[in-house]
Amino acid sequence: MYFPRISGRMIHGDAVDDEWLAVWLLREATREYDELIVSVRDSDGEFLLAEAAMHIPHWITPENSEHRVYIYRNQLHIVPLSAGSENIGINDALAAVMDSGVFTLASAPAAAAAFSRLDE
Repeated sequence: MYFPRISGRMIHGDAVDDEWLAVWLLREATREYDELIVSVRDSDGEFLLAEAAMHIPHWITPENSEHRVYIYRNQLHIVPLSAGSENIGINDALAAVMDSGVFTLASAPAAAAAFSRLDE
């Protein structure tokens, strides 16, 4: 299955608050548009995982985290290993997030930690 997508790039330099403003805007967009799935990365990779590091599943490593972390319907989702290979492709990952038979919703502590800067 193929999912249409759009990507963008933001150069924020040292203005980390601008990066978090973009996350807030994109997260709000997922609240408004039910089918919208958002992935956000920076030069270090999946920075929402870094924010939630103490609360994410132990199997997630930098090597297998690509295409596993999404914001969907205002919630943090982590695609489990059971949804595909260790290095899952983007289409398989998006299908897993949308599939109600695949549990991708992150734990409440992981989501709270990942989005904690949005509350500041």
